[in-house]
Amino acid sequence: MANPGCDHRSQVRNCVSSLLCEARGVKSGTMSHHLLIPGMLVRHPQYPEWGIGQVQSCIGEMVTVSFVEMGKQVINGSKISLVIVHNDEA
Repeated sequence: MANPGCDHRSQVRNCVSSLLCEARGVKSGTMSHHLLIPGMLVRHPQYPEWGIGQVQSCIGEMVTVSFVEMGKQVINGSKISLVIVHNDEA
């Protein structure tokens, strides 16, 4: 007979593993689109010339960011990991 708690433990393990990956990303400066919230300051890793951007919204995988030099851009957060701008960098 299958252990009914086994599936739940597996889900918890997967969630913990995912959170650890997210935490490593935060430590390195990149931010998963799942953790971005409006008001956060970010940079686009491929376009540093866009300057600092402020997250306007996150809907599903799509993140809307208003950049100093490029204006409002909609970014697919599952493909691009935005870089967090810490207070001392702004």
